[in-house]
Amino acid sequence: MKESGFRAALRLLEESIALARSADAVSWLVYLSGVTPFFAVVLYQVTSLEQNPFASEQVLAVAFLLTILFFWMHICQAIFCARLYGIHTEEQRGLAQSFRNALVVQTVIAGSKVWAWPIGLSLLVPYAPVTMFYQSSLIGSGSGVSDWRSAIREAKHDASYRPVVAIWMLLVVFLLRIILWINLLALLFSLPGFWKTLTGMETEITRWPELMNNATTITAASVLSYLALDPLVKVACVLRRFERRECR
Repeated sequence: MKESGFRAALRLLEESIALARSADAVSWLVYLSGVTPFFAVVLYQVTSLEQNPFASEQVLAVAFLLTILFFWMHICQAIFCARLYGIHTEEQRGLAQSFRNALVVQTVIAGSKVWAWPIGLSLLVPYAPVTMFYQSSLIGSGSGVSDWRSAIREAKHDASYRPVVAIWMLLVVFLLRIILWINLLALLFSLPGFWKTLTGMETEITRWPELMNNATTITAASVLSYLALDPLVKVACVLRRFERRECR
């Protein structure tokens, strides 16, 4: 009996969890060194724009910094994916080689994501292949890809491979992110009351819990819910490339 797209997506996510658990500390440190600075600056700027009347004067400087961190994040994510591919195929490449290849490939590809991904999101229909293309382009050197032309070609093949499974996987991840986001917001809003019950101490937030209802809290919950499942999507793309190549 042929496996449905939904069941195949669930199986892919289960296998992704298993592969993610096998990643070493270096792989996770590389991943965190990329996402942490970028989203920390995002949270800082959101908070600054909400509370500092002079924050608009720093927008250009922060935008320049975010641009640099955006490319750095994608380079680190590419190294992370390359190392996971190497773990799965038992053909691990050196960290220096992965960095050089990721630097060349992501300098070209990551820049186009800024405008291509929002367009795909607004059109809805091509959102899945656009997302899978950019996620797959991160695998790079781990699968023997060393230049941006080859990376684009391989990413296109990955994006068109079993598209129904890719759509179901993204839908499941999106649903899990919404559930996690709601739970994180509920946790953050309940923390002041929990702190007061536990310690008996009164603070400005425990007196006026509505202060938690701000852009910083919502952004923090959004960032955490995104990062909690982002590695899983990237590992799934690693497995999809391996599966596609095995089926050739």
